[in-house]
Amino acid sequence: MVAVIAGNALGLDNSSLRSLGLGLGGQAAVGQGKTGQYVNVASGNLVLQNADEGLVFDGLPVNALRTYNSLGQMTGNQGWQFGFNRTISGLTGTLNTAGSTVSRIADDGSAVTYAYNATLGKYVSSGQSGSTDTLAWSAGASTWTWTDGASRQQEVYNATGQLTQFSTLETGASYSFTYTGSQLHTVVAGDGDTLTLGYDTSGRLSSLSISEIPPGQTTAVTRQQLTYTYDTQSRLSTVTTTLASDTNSASTASYATTYTYDGSSDRVASVTQSDGTTVSYTYAADANGVYRVATITTGSGAAAQTLTLGYTLGTDTTTVTDGLGRTWTYTYNPAGELTQVVAPAVNGVSATTHYSYDSNGNLTQVIDANGGITTYTYDANGNRLSVEDATGHTANMTYNADNQVVSRTIYTVPAQGVLGQGGYVPPSGAQTTYYVYDSSDRLRFAIDATGAVSESQYNGAGLLAMTRTFAGATYGVGTLSPTHLPDLATVTSWTTTQDLTRTTRVDYNYDVRGQLSSRSAWDTVDATGAGVSTGAGNYDAAMTTYSYDAHGSLLQQVTLRGVARTTLTTTSFTYDGLGRLLSSTDPVGNVTTYVYTDSGNTLAVTQANGL
Repeated sequence: MVAVIAGNALGLDNSSLRSLGLGLGGQAAVGQGKTGQYVNVASGNLVLQNADEGLVFDGLPVNALRTYNSLGQMTGNQGWQFGFNRTISGLTGTLNTAGSTVSRIADDGSAVTYAYNATLGKYVSSGQSGSTDTLAWSAGASTWTWTDGASRQQEVYNATGQLTQFSTLETGASYSFTYTGSQLHTVVAGDGDTLTLGYDTSGRLSSLSISEIPPGQTTAVTRQQLTYTYDTQSRLSTVTTTLASDTNSASTASYATTYTYDGSSDRVASVTQSDGTTVSYTYAADANGVYRVATITTGSGAAAQTLTLGYTLGTDTTTVTDGLGRTWTYTYNPAGELTQVVAPAVNGVSATTHYSYDSNGNLTQVIDANGGITTYTYDANGNRLSVEDATGHTANMTYNADNQVVSRTIYTVPAQGVLGQGGYVPPSGAQTTYYVYDSSDRLRFAIDATGAVSESQYNGAGLLAMTRTFAGATYGVGTLSPTHLPDLATVTSWTTTQDLTRTTRVDYNYDVRGQLSSRSAWDTVDATGAGVSTGAGNYDAAMTTYSYDAHGSLLQQVTLRGVARTTLTTTSFTYDGLGRLLSSTDPVGNVTTYVYTDSGNTLAVTQANGL
């Protein structure tokens, strides 16, 4: 009914989702409108989130998130944070001086503080699990550059803290953001596809439109995908999505999500969608006057299902009870991190899981309901160095300066005992795989413990163009270790001495948006390493081609089969504006259609045989 998270921050980015994932109970998805709902058991904050619209360019997606926090009043939007409102603000102390800090606020309202590191000459994230992110100020350009420590994605902000560019270091794909005054006006991809934001006379977001060249066409088409309306108190009232799409352009139907509020407050009281899905919420004020979510009810009447939340101030404990009387108990520490989860009793026994963390919020230990202990260690940058599970199976990792894994070691003999406790016997029989990257942080080679080598090459856009495995020889790993790593030049030189006819090769091609358009697995490779074609349209390869709509949904998959690779099999799909599947056609022409009702959360499926 609702996904459970924990943490002291607003939104999702800096919650338990980052360290524990969605394994704490509940389901986020609500209805067919792609709404996610989450309840923070540490704070009582209700989070509602939608990805209203998005673009894809060179394999890099960008989404217009819309997030509601019941405890957050942000940018005058009554708890709602609209897409791309991320910003840099709150500088304390003297810029680029030890002791100074600055904050980055994400699209979902979560804030992370960055402290200046004089050695790096950058601001470094603190109190956030995972690889550390950085912020760097350029005095010459008067811009901030934020770099994600794990993905190597970057954001550029102007001197006022507005987002102006989003890109990835791997491929160079980027988006630019333009403003009219303080309002974001357009998001433009490198290929020209544009997301345009419209506003009403009160300055409120009123529409999202996309201008794009549909696959297979040459003329740009502009469609208004979403509209927003507000009540008399300027609270978001409805979000309407048009159901027209590249494969269903004539449709005039729409899908609406409607919000009501608790009296004159900004607390969402209900969410109702066109498919009939309804969720309602109540709140209760604690001794400090803070309104926390008290109940969450899905459906209405006899079919209604209610979750009741109970908060015990001073004990850092929250209970969640469903309509069957089953209760989950969540305990958290002052940082809002979950330390214990007690599941409902089964045959009188409750399963209890314990969690421990370091000072940066990294998960260091999990004790499961059976007493099994899994431990984790990290380096100073928040990269996970080791994991050892309850059975002693262990993996150790090392990283380069860009937080990329350069070695991963597993063991044939598990450890005995618990790491850090008396009687512990470490694992043995190390088996190490090494990873070698190019100057753009792209994986070029992987060398396993036997010396088997796989290679990756990239096209001009930085996308994977070819993978090759060397079956005829192995790389000498006897002198390698996690502290003595293979380097790019040496491994590249080794490949030039190999018999390329004894390799396997797979080629990849992409459309203008960076989506995979074809995959060719060659049966035969010549002495130059190229795949062998017999000519006359016959390819000594298994080839599959793909085409997509503007939202990245697969429209058609064509596979070349048969001895001569000339027999085509085709599977095709159509969708509506919500991305819901409308029809699928199999390789022999059988069509299955899907119809979504407006008055209920039901789906009618008609197969090719009429059933």
